[in-house]
Amino acid sequence: MRGFFIGQLLYKQCARSTKKLSLELGGNAPFIVFESADLDLAVECCVASKFRNAGQACSSPNRILVQAGVHDQFVQMIKKHVETSIVVGSGDSLDTTQVAFYVLVTFLLRTAPK
Repeated sequence: MRGFFIGQLLYKQCARSTKKLSLELGGNAPFIVFESADLDLAVECCVASKFRNAGQACSSPNRILVQAGVHDQFVQMIKKHVETSIVVGSGDSLDTTQVAFYVLVTFLLRTAPK
């Protein structure tokens, strides 16, 4: 909801001098995983869509909903995939895959069941 209010503020500020303005204020894009899902594919797609453009794409999931029967397994798989394929760091480094999203990565690693 905060994005909406910031959008209103930006529109008001731009209206004073009649600037054209187009804003992406975020959506409510859930990523839903059912027990019948191919978990390998779900993990790959979830990580790809969440980390695309540092998570700043309007279609980037902001909620990951996982059916209880596969929740713990899915979280472990996401954790492993992120640990082995996402490198957060400086944009100058050739090893870096993500410049942003340090908070998400650390949250996933910190909250995953041991």
